[in-house]
Amino acid sequence: MKEEMEADLRESTESENQSKASYDSLMKAKNEEVGAATKGIETKMARSGELAVAIATNSADLESTDRKSVV
Repeated sequence: MKEEMEADLRESTESENQSKASYDSLMKAKNEEVGAATKGIETKMARSGELAVAIATNSADLESTDRKSVV
């Protein structure tokens, strides 16, 4: 009976260690995924800001051109 319990303990311990390794691997992959997504979001936000500035500048240029053509 003791041998059976020791074997069960060994099996449970091995299973737990495998589960822990699997979890650690999954968390590492998810953290890399989050990092990549964050970088993508930051890049898109920067591009959005640049486009907003370009739109404002072009709108001002258009208004200026319209005023010059009227005069």
